[in-house]
Amino acid sequence: MGFFINGDLMSRVDRNLPSMPVPEFAFPDRHDGRVFVRHIGPNGKVSKRTIGYMTDSTRGQEKMIPNRYFRDFYPELYSKAYPERKLPANEMSVGMYALTLGIATKTGLYEDLRNIYGTQYVNAILDYAMFCVQHQSNVTQVFERAMARNVLFSDKLRSDSWYSDFFSKKISEDQHHAFRIRRIQRLAAAGLKKVWLSIDGSNNDCEARQSELAQFGFPKSHNKSKTVVGYMYAVDAATGEPVTYFAYNGSVPDCQAFQKISVFLNSFHIEIEGVILDRGFAVPAVFDSIESYGWKYVIMLPSDVYAHKQMMQDHADEIRWHSDYLLDSGMFGTSDTKQLFRTNERKSRTCLYFDGASGSEQSMKLIRKILSERRKILKAIAGGNKASVSRDLQKYLSIDGQGPDRTLRMHSAAFDESMELSKNKMIKFELF
Repeated sequence: MGFFINGDLMSRVDRNLPSMPVPEFAFPDRHDGRVFVRHIGPNGKVSKRTIGYMTDSTRGQEKMIPNRYFRDFYPELYSKAYPERKLPANEMSVGMYALTLGIATKTGLYEDLRNIYGTQYVNAILDYAMFCVQHQSNVTQVFERAMARNVLFSDKLRSDSWYSDFFSKKISEDQHHAFRIRRIQRLAAAGLKKVWLSIDGSNNDCEARQSELAQFGFPKSHNKSKTVVGYMYAVDAATGEPVTYFAYNGSVPDCQAFQKISVFLNSFHIEIEGVILDRGFAVPAVFDSIESYGWKYVIMLPSDVYAHKQMMQDHADEIRWHSDYLLDSGMFGTSDTKQLFRTNERKSRTCLYFDGASGSEQSMKLIRKILSERRKILKAIAGGNKASVSRDLQKYLSIDGQGPDRTLRMHSAAFDESMELSKNKMIKFELF
């Protein structure tokens, strides 16, 4: 049994940012609101890379909110649009250092890293961890610029070439395995019992194609080309905190990859509860492997998979801007049991979500306002306190009854009518 999600880490945008003009070299897609650039790969083929999402589609004046890809690969344009406050020469940023030091010390991570990699290298590792967390990126080329004014664990700021050499030559797989053992021993002793696996793979656009781990697999482009490496992480089922990790050849985990991490975890009496995978893994063979272990699963589902088409056909109009399916601010959804593949009888629970947040700022503002008012009133009713609906929201909410028997009712027809006004705005359907 499982359900599906669709998303992309690099496509995430910070909706708190103001809009910026779409760069002259980029191409707005008025069908789905993406802004993309054309990239020529080493094989001469042209692919699209999304750099943001439009907020204004007026021709000649298009605006967008950039994603992480734009921030990491066009840092000068990003900095120009969103300038950071420059610290005076005698000031350093200490917050991320203090936070990392506190976490690493409290969890025993600093001690475990130092025991395996040594003092010099553990400091470099933690500096890089700070960079990855703070900037939500692991693009080594921007490390020096990003961390220039941060307090560091190391005695000096390392270059991107130093880190490339460090990760590829200075530390060994034997050390990584020793660290995994030491770390999981600590967690098991602290009472860890269950984990979820999270699995992903580098796609064929990765610049490290010469890695010895590169194999033919199933990249996001669906071309039969090399994908650099697969990653398998285990996280605490209760807290989501990291437990251990493995790398393996290619992009699609086979039974050997699952068996390796399963045996490792079981040797410390830790049970695998389920697996989370990217949409590139939505193939029958992967389902066969997961189900043979009896694990639950959460798998991103591509739009060309049979179940996706069936969910769109059966439920897309049903959930679009309908308050009965409202789950969170701007997110509407429903679920159904569907056959996953046209040529395979396997069925699973499939959830379709409608994301109305992208480009629908007016509707989002109204949704947030209604949800906030609803929470406030329900809290007042639960506490036996006086409660009333703001005048501007009485079209959507009303309180029925008196005293402790009061209930809050949403007027769905009025809500849906207001949401319908956003039909001309950018929308997006996703499978979860």
